[in-house]
Amino acid sequence: MTFRKPIHQTDLTAGVCISAPDSEPYHAAAKRLQRALKDVLSDSAEILPDARLDAGGRHVIALGNMMDSAFLKTMYFRAYDLTDRVWPGPGGWAVRTAPDSIDDVGHVIVVGVSGAEDVSEAADALSRTIESEGAVLPYQHRVTLGKWADLYLKPARERLSQGDETLEREFTSG
Repeated sequence: MTFRKPIHQTDLTAGVCISAPDSEPYHAAAKRLQRALKDVLSDSAEILPDARLDAGGRHVIALGNMMDSAFLKTMYFRAYDLTDRVWPGPGGWAVRTAPDSIDDVGHVIVVGVSGAEDVSEAADALSRTIESEGAVLPYQHRVTLGKWADLYLKPARERLSQGDETLEREFTSG
């Protein structure tokens, strides 16, 4: 097994496209990102229907979740992105650089939501980053959890409230 270099930044001047499901909330959010990219790249990033995505080696800004987006479904089943209907939850969003990608795709920046109604806020967050940082973006990892956050935060808090010794004893076995 070989390890790839860690992603510290994404240079959008190397080429970028936007992958969006074919519905109005996603289309409007993709247009917002396209405007932000045009301001820093002096070129318009192509918006591609995610069901027929041909990135041609470009970086991809992918909107949606594994249920709405064919591209993100591929990322999901390879464990490169885990945005679905439950995480980050209704009312939440995530903007993250995926740790790995699929063939013929550069870096993937996921604008992830559990429901399409939340994509505008997530796209605005990434657009503001593009506008302030320019064409070379640092690694992205921002999450605003939605209404089901306690489903995963509560068990995590319970585990963390135990001391290291208890956790080590509980999870170190043959």
